[in-house]
Amino acid sequence: MSIKKHDVFRVRWKPDMNKRNDPYWCFDAQLVAFENDDGEIYLRDTYWGVDDSSGKTISPTEMRRKFRYTKVCNLDEVEEIQDQRYYAPKDVIELHRQHGGYKNYAIKKSAKPNKRAILRELDEQEEKAKHDIRWAQSDLERIAEKRTKVLDGDLEISLGAVQR
Repeated sequence: MSIKKHDVFRVRWKPDMNKRNDPYWCFDAQLVAFENDDGEIYLRDTYWGVDDSSGKTISPTEMRRKFRYTKVCNLDEVEEIQDQRYYAPKDVIELHRQHGGYKNYAIKKSAKPNKRAILRELDEQEEKAKHDIRWAQSDLERIAEKRTKVLDGDLEISLGAVQR
């Protein structure tokens, strides 16, 4: 397989190549291909960022020797998005960094907002809102019960957590 500038790979150590106690410490196992000044391809791990030169770099030969790998995309063929919920899951590419601590999404440039994906998100929002209403209704019932107890002279009730 030929590797082009801006190809993105997800990698996993081959069992016989993992010589470290924690092989993914400060290592995302997501590599992006770049070209040096001589036109040679090298791969940089994305843990510290895609454009950060402090990330670990390896050669394509080293990647093939040490890792099982899968090509994810080429950065020139996708565009970054802020909100993946508008798109079909098949069109969304997760390019997270620092083991998912920084969420980054991209879509194929040909991708369009997807009616089914948007409706699925609206369904989830509706279910959450209904749940919140049921929860609030339950809170109101408990408050009414406590109010009745206090009016009947029972002052040994819990007011709940202090609200600040």
